Amino acid sequence: MKQNYVLLGAFLTFFLVMSTVTAVPYNYSQPAMDTIEKIEEKRTMKKTLQINSENTVLSKGIIDWIIQILLAILHLIRELISFVLDLLQIVTLIEMIISAIMQLITVIFEFIQAIIDLINPNFQRSQLI
Repeated sequence: MKQNYVLLGAFLTFFLVMSTVTAVPYNYSQPAMDTIEKIEEKRTMKKTLQINSENTVLSKGIIDWIIQILLAILHLIRELISFVLDLLQIVTLIEMIISAIMQLITVIFEFIQAIIDLINPNFQRSQLI
């Protein structure tokens, strides 16, 4: 009967630990949310700039045509740079997610070892491997 209570307590503790581990604290999720908001703001600005640049195309002569081509090239370069920065931000987000998953796996292994120690205190770790 006592062993049943120990097992029930271990499983309840397991679910409690899992619920607290999987809940992301605000201070850890805030940098990721800030990065996502920045990316969304950049996309909105790109759309606005694109609409404005289409409205400013005037063809008064060859010099204006050359200026418009140079502006288009600069706009393309700016778009490429912002695309690369967006990719780097996505890579950073993926690294943060992988780090959180690694921490979760470590906690799960420690929890499994704690359950094994509760059930069988004489169990050697070398037997687990």
